[in-house]
Amino acid sequence: MIELPSAYFDLDRILETGISKIVVGMNDLTSFIFATVRNSQWHDMESPIMLDMLRQMQDKARKNKIDFAVAGYLNTSFIQKMNQMGIECILHYSSIPEIFDLEIDHPDHLKHIKEESKKLQRRTYDTSRNVECLQENQSLYRR
Repeated sequence: MIELPSAYFDLDRILETGISKIVVGMNDLTSFIFATVRNSQWHDMESPIMLDMLRQMQDKARKNKIDFAVAGYLNTSFIQKMNQMGIECILHYSSIPEIFDLEIDHPDHLKHIKEESKKLQRRTYDTSRNVECLQENQSLYRR
C-alpha cells in the first residue's frame, strides 16, 4: 500500500520485490503530500499534483503488468475521475451512504455493507459491478 511520499518515490524498488498489486491509500498520501489533515481546504485528492502522481503509478503498474487501485474515504467526484482514468476504487464501507445519498435504515447497516463488500471483493475487482450490487440492495436504505 502506497500511503507515504517515500513509498511513491521508491516505487521502482518496491516493484522489484514482485508485488502483485499497488493500492494507493489516498487519504494518508494526500495528507502527507500537502502536510495537512483530512477535511481541511488543503486536503485535495483531485489536485493536479495528486492526479499526476496517480497517473505515474498507474503507468508503472501497467508496465509491470500488476493491478492498480486507490482506496480510502472517497467522494463521488473523485470516483468519477478514477473511472475515467480506468483506476479501480476500493471504498471504505462507511462512505457508501454519502456517495449514494442514502439514509441509514437500521443501525447495523454498515456492518451488513462491510460483510457484503468483503464478499464482492473476493468475487470481483470490478468497481462498476460493486456499484451495481449496492444499487440492487437499495431496499436496505431509504432516500
